[in-house]
Amino acid sequence: MKELTSVKNPETVMGQPVWWHHHGTKMQVNERKTYFKKSVLAIEGSAARLSIFRASLVSTDHGDWFIGYELSHSSQCKTIGRVYLDNDHLSAAFGLNDLSGEFGDSLIERYGADSAEQGTYIRWQN
Repeated sequence: MKELTSVKNPETVMGQPVWWHHHGTKMQVNERKTYFKKSVLAIEGSAARLSIFRASLVSTDHGDWFIGYELSHSSQCKTIGRVYLDNDHLSAAFGLNDLSGEFGDSLIERYGADSAEQGTYIRWQN
């Protein structure tokens, strides 16, 4: 991780980045649940769900996290995946620090953002 050196405002439509989908405004934090001895924080909306959980059953100092996601495109089609983040990347993805990933500068330059990491996240403001 490195200090963020450049911030580029994204191209916007109606005040939101062009890469942003309006369903993001419908996302809400759901209550914390426990599955298979893991605590999971779910952020859900009508068309998407994020699940944040530790990558290991054993808590570690450096913090390993998985972000599981499910995006509904229609009643018959959805995309499901998972990305890995360490503590610094998780904090940056949610705007808790001003770091950007090693490979985030090209995303920031091309799409505009406050913080980004290739294949993991892109964030602009809240």
